[in-house]
Amino acid sequence: MFSKEERIFLVETEEIFKSEKGQRVLDYLRRVLHVEDTLEPEEKLNRDLEAAGNPERVPIDPIAFAKRQGARAAYFKIEALIRQGQRMREEDSNE
Repeated sequence: MFSKEERIFLVETEEIFKSEKGQRVLDYLRRVLHVEDTLEPEEKLNRDLEAAGNPERVPIDPIAFAKRQGARAAYFKIEALIRQGQRMREEDSNE
């Protein structure tokens, strides 16, 4: 299913990100990419405006939204690569 080069890449990716330094990188990305946020910045601003009694609403910027989703997708891709590397390592140890 995977070529030798792909297997090496996936296992090495998992090794890199399971290290202390790799975990710091993932933590940093999770924080700056707002991976765990469920509201967009415009939605948060609208909540604040509403709480202050201001009827003004800020629409979600579709281009900024797409950029944020793309950045989050990159983070989730890294996580998927790590999981695939773990599975390959487990398969290799079971053989």
